[in-house]
Amino acid sequence: MTRRTGGEAELISAALEGHQNTELYFGASTRLSIRAFHGEVASFSLAETAGVSSRVVLNERVGSAYSERVTPEELGRVVAEARRNAVYPAPDVGNRLREEPGVDAFDAGAEDFAGVAVSRKREIALAIERRALSSDKRIVNVPYASYGDVTGRSVLGNTFGVLQEYTYRYCYAFVEVMASEGDETEVGIETVVARSFDEIDAESIASSAVERALARLGSIEPASGRYRIVFDEEAASDLFGAFVAGAGSPFYGENIQKGRSRLDAKVGAKIGSPLFNLVDEPSAGLTPRRFDDEGVPTSTLAFVAEGVFASVIHNIYSAARSGAESTGHGRRGGYRGTVATALHNPCLTNGAETPDALLRKMGSGLLVTEIEGLHAGLNPVSGDFSLSAVGFMVENGERTRPIRNMVVAGNFYELVERIVGKANDRREITRRRFSSPSILIDDLSVSGS
Repeated sequence: MTRRTGGEAELISAALEGHQNTELYFGASTRLSIRAFHGEVASFSLAETAGVSSRVVLNERVGSAYSERVTPEELGRVVAEARRNAVYPAPDVGNRLREEPGVDAFDAGAEDFAGVAVSRKREIALAIERRALSSDKRIVNVPYASYGDVTGRSVLGNTFGVLQEYTYRYCYAFVEVMASEGDETEVGIETVVARSFDEIDAESIASSAVERALARLGSIEPASGRYRIVFDEEAASDLFGAFVAGAGSPFYGENIQKGRSRLDAKVGAKIGSPLFNLVDEPSAGLTPRRFDDEGVPTSTLAFVAEGVFASVIHNIYSAARSGAESTGHGRRGGYRGTVATALHNPCLTNGAETPDALLRKMGSGLLVTEIEGLHAGLNPVSGDFSLSAVGFMVENGERTRPIRNMVVAGNFYELVERIVGKANDRREITRRRFSSPSILIDDLSVSGS
């Protein structure tokens, strides 16, 4: 949906007049969060932020400045401060702005949640808690039951003729439940995100979390050894996302240039199984995009095709340092943030099998449904990982006893060579930074009892 919005574009255009090699970026967000606890609204938060930043490039030196006030006078001051700051850094050929003009306004098309009554939003959180507590006597607590929605908007303009506006929205619900039986207590979690309020169904969200918690009662520790393993779509999404879509991604040009990637000079080389297909689809997902945060148009990019490393991911900075073109992956962390590299809607492509068929293909092994410790248990440079996990034993293709207190360990580059199956259950709408179907790995180390 194309739509011209707000007055910030006009302010930015006016502030850029008479300048060269200058950029202004406006960013604003509104975040609502409602949490229910013990049948009441325990917290209600509505946070709004807005501000503007400027980058000025002079003789391959870049200066920046920002402000939380968005007025003609303040925009002029921010540009002047950025220009003064541009005399200090060392020159770097990567310091460039988008030099091709482009005028666009893109509204990602989701529902405007400001039009939904707050009472309906409160009821979602309360209903999730109420449904979870009443579903089974073994559910003893619901520590978190919440609803939230987010609206974000940005405007980017520069003196080369870029003027682009972007708006996105989404809503979400989250619940954590605790199930107890005898001396054992287990936790079940469910998160659902949507682009429409009516897609948030309190009963199904609560039921899913309850089912997960109850299914984990009676967990045992598996024996240590090497197993065939299926990572379900959530566990696979988290594991792959930590390596592929995190700040340390080996596919990012800046990490390759800094010696932080094992993929240097491997474009065109085989790095994984023929089932290892990585695609970024900016026009799909939770927050579709038509251009990145530097004004570069986005497009679908298959950066690993049938196990072959096909393309480095670039923003303008890393592309200029490589003599390449940006792939449209410049990203800011808000109006104060510097430009980094980030994928928009990356995924491991779907397979043809159902999740049940994937378990039957495995025969006997382990089904991993949750992994923990991603912040500390992996090394994005070497690819090594050692992560706590929970899941189920699988015997003759059927899920049996729940398992806990195990650690799965290996190396990402070896893992992707051992993908021997994948299901067709990838979630297209998710808050995760990466989405994957369930995958079958033919051999992985597990530490248990």
